[in-house]
Amino acid sequence: LDAEDGRAVDTRFEGAALFADIAGYTRLTERLLEGGDDGLERLSRLLNEAFARYVALVDAHGGEVAYFAGDALLAWFPGREAARAAIA
Repeated sequence: LDAEDGRAVDTRFEGAALFADIAGYTRLTERLLEGGDDGLERLSRLLNEAFARYVALVDAHGGEVAYFAGDALLAWFPGREAARAAIA
């Protein structure tokens, strides 16, 4: 909706969205947390390393990470070449 007059605004754009999450994250978390504080630090390190690689892949294929949520990310690939999202 338009902020000034409340009318609907037709906003369209082309591109592809990629939602990815880490398979087995809950089980991994449970196992690492059995190790106490050291497990929590290891989990944090693993997530940071994994997401750094994912962000680099998205960037290398012309996309942009829009949002992180727990063990998942949402990326946007603008334009008509949605195959870039599938490759990433």
